[in-house]
Amino acid sequence: MTLDLFTKYSEKLKKIARKNKYDHFEISLAAISSYANLSYSWNQYYSDTEIEDIVCELSDRILPFEKNINNTNDNIVLFYDGFGLDTRGLAAIYAKALITLGYQVVWVTNEKSKYHIPTIESFLNKGISNIEYINMRNSYVKRINQLNDLFKKYGPSKAFYYTSPEDVCAEIVFYHYRNIVKRFQINLTDHAFWLGLNAFDYCIEFRDYGAGISRVYRHIPKEKIVLLPYYPIIDRDITFEGFSFDYKGKKILFSGGFLYKTIGGENKYYQIVKRVLTENTDTVFLYAGSGDDSELMKLSSIFPNRVFHIQERKDIFALIQHIDVYLNTYPMVGGLMMQYAAVAGKPPITLLDREIEDASGILLNQENAKIEFFSVDDVVSEINHLLNDKEYRNERSEEIKKCVPSQEDFTKNLSDILKENAEYRHADCPDTERFRKEYIGKFNKIIVEDAIGIRKNKSLFRYFPALFIDRKMRKIFRNNI
Repeated sequence: MTLDLFTKYSEKLKKIARKNKYDHFEISLAAISSYANLSYSWNQYYSDTEIEDIVCELSDRILPFEKNINNTNDNIVLFYDGFGLDTRGLAAIYAKALITLGYQVVWVTNEKSKYHIPTIESFLNKGISNIEYINMRNSYVKRINQLNDLFKKYGPSKAFYYTSPEDVCAEIVFYHYRNIVKRFQINLTDHAFWLGLNAFDYCIEFRDYGAGISRVYRHIPKEKIVLLPYYPIIDRDITFEGFSFDYKGKKILFSGGFLYKTIGGENKYYQIVKRVLTENTDTVFLYAGSGDDSELMKLSSIFPNRVFHIQERKDIFALIQHIDVYLNTYPMVGGLMMQYAAVAGKPPITLLDREIEDASGILLNQENAKIEFFSVDDVVSEINHLLNDKEYRNERSEEIKKCVPSQEDFTKNLSDILKENAEYRHADCPDTERFRKEYIGKFNKIIVEDAIGIRKNKSLFRYFPALFIDRKMRKIFRNNI
């Protein structure tokens, strides 16, 4: 059973973290990071106070208090970007807004991202900024010291915590600066487990769904939660690269994002595509994104030369402008892709489960935007209407363009948050039981291997030798195919 598999390894990791927190920091940190990775994939709860307490203890041991730590500059903001991605995610819009607001920005990110974040760099270069890189391949302790040295070097009065769910190094440092630096967490992973309950003074949510989870399930006090809806960064100068297939005289149903978002949910996503292609012989289906494409291949065999799979493209917005109908992923939606589609005037047709609210709050006035449906029949009916009624398609196109937050509103609201003038917007508690069940069915031994048996966790080899070896052999086998 998946529960037994998760329990076996999660409890062992906790035990390792506790046992080694006094003198073997690297082992304890590796165990905590692995535990967080495992819990993120399991996703049956949203936080763990026992693990958080161990992180706090480690922080006080690894980074003892220093007398000169209070030397901060009111105009300096440190932004820790643990992802290191350019326009995917929310980092770029924060870079643009912080520079617009006149702050000196210290941008800290992954060394691997050097030369790969041109959009962020272009925004930062319009003001006073410094970009610092951390070698994420270093040991946990070295990474902690690198980040701490940057806090000491620049003395920011405010700092943003924007990172992956397992980033124990960042939490160690951000916890260290409690009551000294005003800390803001950007909760990108609002639907899943993450480390970091003690890394912030304010938790910035982009929708009510995440705010409700943080308040009720993570037990974050409501006065620490603020709402800041995001908008998409779009480079309209990137030209359309074209399609690899002949699309003249054809209509295009398009979808995109990581393919894991389409797996599960009783296979309803692929049922929708199959029905649309069956009922519209002049329509092709295009999917852009990486991951397990086995279901796409099945569709391709049923509809030769009508189902196409491509990887992520830089001209994604221009591509969406050239399609006819956008279908959102299911059972997990693509938030940023929804916004791209809306800006391009393509209503992101979304299948919802009445007991799963993960799709809520991505667009303005979303509940009245006529994009959400609760059955496969209704989704197919709406797609057919859009495909075959050009006047209706144009009408809906103009309506959906009004449902995306503006850059100006985002910048103003961020200013209020930094000045601690933002008010918490009460969010109801979402029922996430059905949504979490989707994760149980996907949990397996490979997830365990990838959470624990990776290079940066080599200090755990003696505890899990079989996991490390099995993962290595799996990679060798895959590379030799």
